Amino acid sequence: MWKRFQSPVLLFLFLSILHAQNDGIPPIGTIEIYGNRTLSDTEVRDALGFAEGDYALPQLDMTLGPRLAREMGVAEILLDGTCCDNDGNVLVFVGIDETGESRLTWRPAPAGDARLPADIYDTFLAFNTAVRAASMGGAPTEDLSAGHSRVSDPTAQAEQEKFLVFASGRLDILKRVLAESADRNHRAAAAYVIGYAENKQDVVEDLVDASLDPDPSVRTNATRALTAIAALAAARPELGIAIPAGPFIGMLNSVVYAERGNGVRVLQYLSAGRDPDILAEIRNGALPSLVEMSRWSYSGHNWSPYRILGRIAGLSEDEIAATRMEGREAVIERALSLE
Repeated sequence: MWKRFQSPVLLFLFLSILHAQNDGIPPIGTIEIYGNRTLSDTEVRDALGFAEGDYALPQLDMTLGPRLAREMGVAEILLDGTCCDNDGNVLVFVGIDETGESRLTWRPAPAGDARLPADIYDTFLAFNTAVRAASMGGAPTEDLSAGHSRVSDPTAQAEQEKFLVFASGRLDILKRVLAESADRNHRAAAAYVIGYAENKQDVVEDLVDASLDPDPSVRTNATRALTAIAALAAARPELGIAIPAGPFIGMLNSVVYAERGNGVRVLQYLSAGRDPDILAEIRNGALPSLVEMSRWSYSGHNWSPYRILGRIAGLSEDEIAATRMEGREAVIERALSLE
């Protein structure tokens, strides 16, 4: 089961408080570096003060990123982490913004008093509780074929069935809360539930706007909903569902690891139809970022970026899968040669 650490300080607390090497606490398995265009990976690793295999990171506190940025002469350095890789080890991500241009611009925070009705909001909370409980025994699987999430856990799935009713009968209030509510928790709930609308194209614009919300939970729920809609659009092009690629291409260049993940999630489906205009837009807007993510060590994080890159390079889906472990670098060089 994957667990994101919400901030560098939480990663620091997790690793330092529980750092005894023989207590089953995972060491760092991989350090992934991204965003560096003039700095080398070696320079960054030398400056970090820790390496793969370390258990405790006393240096990894909230001051480390700003200090490293000052010392290395760049605009921003952010550190984040996830647990765990296939060997149960922690992955650390080091995001670098050398010029100050990688921070995305969010829409203004809404200030309205709109709130979700109690039954919708309480059902969303019950769904979250059910998913957390199910995850204790291993992450439940998720089916996106209908254009919205359907998880394998029956308790969580029962709550999701209610979302279909809510999105059918009360779409107006979901749209209003998502666009206007000052309460980020209600916006996040609305972003999730609105994806269950019967006509998916009706909510694409709302969700794209919400993907640029100032709150990360709203952004994540909006991009997850759009990912499911994009999966349906890829599987059934006759529906004519159109999702703009631009906002998600911008996310690929972010200094924030989670934002890159949001962008990749949507673009892996938007690129599945191999529309030459979409592939060219991705290539022109984010090729260096796709290359560095495709070179990440952990396969769970390099696979989706590499699929997008392989499509840009003109490979079939079978060829992309066959070169994932061996031959990846040749495909990367092929994609770079298309510039």
